[in-house]
Amino acid sequence: MTQKRRNEITGLRGLSACAIAYIFHYTELFHTMPERFPIQAAVMGFLARYGVCMSEIFFMLSGLLLYWSYQKRLSEGELRLGNFILPKMKKIYPMMMASALVTWLLQKVGYAIYGVYILHPDGAGVRNSLKALLVSLLGLQTGWISDNDTLAVNGPSWFVSVFFVCYAIYYLLTRYVRGRLWQNVSYMGMMALGIFLMIHPLGLPLYTVPVAEVILVFLPALYWHRS
Repeated sequence: MTQKRRNEITGLRGLSACAIAYIFHYTELFHTMPERFPIQAAVMGFLARYGVCMSEIFFMLSGLLLYWSYQKRLSEGELRLGNFILPKMKKIYPMMMASALVTWLLQKVGYAIYGVYILHPDGAGVRNSLKALLVSLLGLQTGWISDNDTLAVNGPSWFVSVFFVCYAIYYLLTRYVRGRLWQNVSYMGMMALGIFLMIHPLGLPLYTVPVAEVILVFLPALYWHRS
């Protein structure tokens, strides 16, 4: 895979993330979008309406990028789990932790001034608790302890807590499951588990809807490409 193609996919992932963070969530939180021109209203309305689907597109593109970048080295045993996971943690965790801490502090300042939490006012007391801050800093805010994002200080960051679960699953399946047949069975089994959890979430750590949502998009992207 060429660097140009990687950059193109990374750019598409960025556009998906922006549509989620700056349009869909803005509309969800404030129930409106500033309008200056008719075409802006039409475009923003469309993106806000279907922005929820951008999460799935982001996960799918991430799965494809992961396959093209690591499949050969993982299948040949060149990378250990630590060498595979740690660089991603070093890249993502500092920004995620800074975002959670700054959001938490600003919420506390806003509450002290206005007597109300500005961001996510429903259930904001739980979301801005010390427990929520701790699990958000550790990246365990959704899917591990909670079946939703109520413990995510910075709500849109929920996926980080389950993304690394899929990284680990992908590594283990690629590194240790030998033979095309057993690899196919493993991928199909994980997708079946994702479907089951979407319909009947168990409410146990990692057996939750957020984990199922990522599994159903992220792993199939790897499976379809390798097939």
